[in-house]
Amino acid sequence: MLGCKAVAGLSVTEIASESQVSREWMYQQKDCVPGHISSLDNDKESAPSIVMDISFVKRMVLSLSLDCHASADGISRTFDSVLGLHISARKISSILAERAEAFDDSISLEGIAQGTNDEIFQGNTPVLTWIDAESAYVYLLAEAGDRSADTWQLFMEDRKEHGLELQVSISDAGTGVTAGIPRAFPGICVQPDIFHELRPAGAEVASLERKAEKLISDEARLEERARGKRPHRKNLEQLGQIHQKVERAIREYDL
Repeated sequence: MLGCKAVAGLSVTEIASESQVSREWMYQQKDCVPGHISSLDNDKESAPSIVMDISFVKRMVLSLSLDCHASADGISRTFDSVLGLHISARKISSILAERAEAFDDSISLEGIAQGTNDEIFQGNTPVLTWIDAESAYVYLLAEAGDRSADTWQLFMEDRKEHGLELQVSISDAGTGVTAGIPRAFPGICVQPDIFHELRPAGAEVASLERKAEKLISDEARLEERARGKRPHRKNLEQLGQIHQKVERAIREYDL
């Protein structure tokens, strides 16, 4: 410690006086410091060895994805920079998909009685989407070649092998889903969803709201002009007409 103080620039004479040691001994300690630092730099602590087999790679991919929330590109760059191992984004995706599929297959679908079933799209590719109406659990999210009744039946039969026994199917009026699900679950109650029924009404309400807001804005602008010292007769006439339009638009929207 005293030698380190001397190397740091403190006076050898002052250190020796305060510590009640000789200056000669202090210089000896000062000379020992570089060698001690060198020995610390070369000290290799024992560490467990890691075998970078496929099992380790899969665990690393899962940990970086789930624990670190890393993207596929980030995972790939981590393998390159830290482990000196290249792993493609496609390989990473396949590892994650394999684990996700194994996890999904381990879950029993018993107890799901009401399913909301529909198709969403990734580009032009249909993705069959099935959600438990009570828990909002997604019990299937899968790309499919088409949306035909045969395809819907095929995927439903697969879910039946995991315990799914639907009693109610809620969907739009798509021909594939409405025909395919009863094939897999004879006697099931097929109910139309309310979204497609309410959507036109919602669009109409939004249109009435925009119309009312525009008329109210126009009315406010005309009222501002009419408050001038010499309002134009045209502005006053327009203001009288727009009052009635605003009242009618608000009534229509409220209904």
